[in-house]
Amino acid sequence: MMFRKSVEEEFGRVVSSALAGHLLQFVHFPGQPQLQENYRLFYVNGGFPGVSGCIDCTHIGIRSPGGQFVELYCNRKEYMSLNVQVVSGPELKILDIVTRWPGSIHDSRILNNSRVMTRFENHSQPGILLGDNGCPQLPFLFTILLFPTTAAENRYNTAHKRTRNTVEMLFGVWKRRFACLGHRLRTSLHTTSRVIAACVVLHNIAVAHGEPLPPLPADEDHFMPPVPVQNAAPRNNRGAEVRAIFIQRNFNREPLLFCMSLPPLPHSGVAPYSPQDFAVKSHPNLFTPA
Repeated sequence: MMFRKSVEEEFGRVVSSALAGHLLQFVHFPGQPQLQENYRLFYVNGGFPGVSGCIDCTHIGIRSPGGQFVELYCNRKEYMSLNVQVVSGPELKILDIVTRWPGSIHDSRILNNSRVMTRFENHSQPGILLGDNGCPQLPFLFTILLFPTTAAENRYNTAHKRTRNTVEMLFGVWKRRFACLGHRLRTSLHTTSRVIAACVVLHNIAVAHGEPLPPLPADEDHFMPPVPVQNAAPRNNRGAEVRAIFIQRNFNREPLLFCMSLPPLPHSGVAPYSPQDFAVKSHPNLFTPA
């Protein structure tokens, strides 16, 4: 039995290492013109303008790593896991991933120490991110309003939820495609991170080639349960001010049909588009977001 486990571990290590070596080739934010197309697709999907990606964390179950810091891996559902941060594109491609954090670590801490945070803060990545309230509201990362009071704020929340649902769909698709991610990985921590990276590479290749989804697994109810996240504390008032301006400029009236091309996003951190940027244009593939 131990021999079988060691063979499985070695096989997983070799194969996953080979695939994980291609991570940067297949996992990245797009350049132009695909970035403009992503803005358009996100808007058509949910009615939220200027979105580069939707961000969230998901827990991947692992065997107990043992050692002095083992409790760090025990999440709020009391099982061992890695808390994996993912940025999703509008077609369910994974644009960025962080796999190194134990399951007890809060989503906001992972974000604050991530490369994607640095890229948006220093303006090297245009657009905005949509996140849940496990993330702080920032000038480039928009969360929902907990207590909307106006029609514009309610329209903003509705568009945010519909658009950000992309990343929730991604997690479901990813774990259906690679059922091991929905159960408890039994490899070492080092190999587990590489297995997750390998599944990202294969998933993005499958999306690019239009591979159909596998059927729903018969034992889906036995997947590791989702882990609830506590709301992040606000870092400062700047993010809330930017969000208020953004809502005023983009959600002060009912949504219009999406125009075929958007101007490049500025790096000011303020609302990237005004309602005039969404003038109705006749095109058979466009529709008013439901």
